[in-house]
Amino acid sequence: GINFHRANVIANICMITASDNKVISNSSPSKYFGHIPTASRDDIFARSFIEPKFRDGSLPFADFVGGRAAYLARVAEGLISSGELTL
Repeated sequence: GINFHRANVIANICMITASDNKVISNSSPSKYFGHIPTASRDDIFARSFIEPKFRDGSLPFADFVGGRAAYLARVAEGLISSGELTL
């Protein structure tokens, strides 16, 4: 139920394969997070800059995107100020 332009903000983008994207496209996080392999889930979320509190897929879209955007901003500010990635 999220329109194209609202869904394609940086805070809602993750680097995945085109085939995986086709599978999860137009699905809620609660559905597609469940398709992430359990054994590598924490690593995938960490590399995607998704904080633990957002990893269960239960948040409404606006809350998830807002929280991830704030986290991405903090990570970017750290990179800009120190040149190092600190999480």
